[in-house]
Amino acid sequence: MKIYTDGSKMEQKTVSAFVVFQDGKQILHMSVRLNDEATVYLAELNAIDLAVEHVLEHSYVKVDIITD
Repeated sequence: MKIYTDGSKMEQKTVSAFVVFQDGKQILHMSVRLNDEATVYLAELNAIDLAVEHVLEHSYVKVDIITD
């Protein structure tokens, strides 16, 4: 299983997101809009946090989390 994370800020809109792939197929996409004052760095960290929470909630055994 692979989880890709990203955070972005465009035109004052800040978003954190992650996508889960299993056996090469996308099985989940989740995104959350943050406060407009949030920085892109906070969005990146929040995306990682969301991905880790998802892994723990589902008790996945082997997961690669890929972030930039």
